[in-house]
Amino acid sequence: MSNQVIQEMAVFVSCGISALLIVLAAQDFLFRHLIRLNLRPFVLAFLILRLLAIVAIYGVYHFQHHGDLGPFSGYVQAVSQGKLAYVDYVIDYGVLFPHLLWLGTLGTGNIVLMVLFFTLCDCLAFVVGDRLLSRDRSSQAITLYRILYVLCPLSWFIVVGFGQEEPILALLGELTLFASLASLDVWGGILVGVALAVTKSMFGVYAYVAWLVSRRKVAFLAAAIVTTVLLHYAYVLRGVIPLPFREYHNSPPSVNIWTVLFPNPPGSAISFWLFPVLLLAVVLCSLVYAHQQFKPKATLEGVSILILANFLAFMLFSPKSLQPYRLVFIPFLFMYMASRIASQRSFVYLVALYSLSLSMHYTFWEDWVYQYGYFASIQGVLVYLMLCMAVAVEVFIFVDVLRRLISGMRGFTGRWAS
Repeated sequence: MSNQVIQEMAVFVSCGISALLIVLAAQDFLFRHLIRLNLRPFVLAFLILRLLAIVAIYGVYHFQHHGDLGPFSGYVQAVSQGKLAYVDYVIDYGVLFPHLLWLGTLGTGNIVLMVLFFTLCDCLAFVVGDRLLSRDRSSQAITLYRILYVLCPLSWFIVVGFGQEEPILALLGELTLFASLASLDVWGGILVGVALAVTKSMFGVYAYVAWLVSRRKVAFLAAAIVTTVLLHYAYVLRGVIPLPFREYHNSPPSVNIWTVLFPNPPGSAISFWLFPVLLLAVVLCSLVYAHQQFKPKATLEGVSILILANFLAFMLFSPKSLQPYRLVFIPFLFMYMASRIASQRSFVYLVALYSLSLSMHYTFWEDWVYQYGYFASIQGVLVYLMLCMAVAVEVFIFVDVLRRLISGMRGFTGRWAS
């Protein structure tokens, strides 16, 4: 067994320990003590565990897979050289994403600083999600949410181990929804404009839901348009349209229905597949909103169900749905699962299984599957089984979410179904 596989095994064992700790923390003999704690100890535990993970992954194990950190460092260097995205080089992100990375790494492009920056964004997303949940949820659900976010290997492993930037999108999405729920519609529109400039086009799902639940929709839309135009002013002057879509010629480790049915597809996909998936989200949101248009103001429960329904549809049916994309909606997944665990404690095993299977698939896919396919070795078959397990859990959650959404169509006003 190669040294790299040994390193990956060590990371995976750490993920297994995290999943086990989630299960133990949800048991009554520990939970009755954890429920007495406020947010501060959980934030401290979050930061300590992530820092330990950074030391272990980069200092001890020298983990070889760093996701997109290499290209991200190149973006920072490009900003330092005065280059402009979409004019001097091509990226798949908003026009100001390289500048955000430049600020986050203090202009150095250092990989460890970049991981620390993403970890800070993840911590802020955790705190904002907690504040959102504290508006109208029980102390049991809030404590369970904190346990899931702090310990869940899917969160820390992908952010730290692979240095993924999705927590930035999750944080801005939460802030936008927070503004809409608080009737701060102009601020919600401004945040949408900023997010479209510094994240991915996937933010469209968050933006549309936030616009739907805003009270002054014209003000929200106007603020979003004005902010977007101002942040793209340099491109308007040059006559450049910065569209983050291009053709991919690799076969990514996607986790969706199509990969389960066709495990070794031809490795080329055009990212314009995003449009029909977003259209599905728009139709779903519009139907629910039309049904609820005479109801009172939206609540977090309904918004969370819509976010989850749309993103799970996105994850299951998009030809390119990578594991890191789950970090975009992970706060709302944890909110939902915390509510389910509070009423049915066995759901904690579902979260642990889901997180562990995704982590294992992501860890070993490149070494055991990329060159030879899923069925060329016992290890590849094992990774394929992890893929099937993760998709099965997502299908279960998706059906559960749709069932709760359809039953009475109370997503915008009612409480969670028991």
